[in-house]
Amino acid sequence: MARFLEAEARIFKMVCMRCNANNPNNATNCRRCGSDKLRKKNKKIMKAAGGAGGAPGAAGAKGAAAKPAAGAKAGAKK
Repeated sequence: MARFLEAEARIFKMVCMRCNANNPNNATNCRRCGSDKLRKKNKKIMKAAGGAGGAPGAAGAKGAAAKPAAGAKAGAKK
């Protein structure tokens, strides 16, 4: 939930399930394709890139340090 109604109006819109276009909250039909199959945009708020909720595979992800370097071989003798 957004802190302000103005922010909620900007962030949480309707999304067309046919062409994926953003539409206003009060829309009944898509502005791009005219379809009536609209859904509310997900209310998941994305955190900053350095935050704990970053994308999988990003730097600092779990298990990234456990993998050996590309050129290193496990148990290699000198």
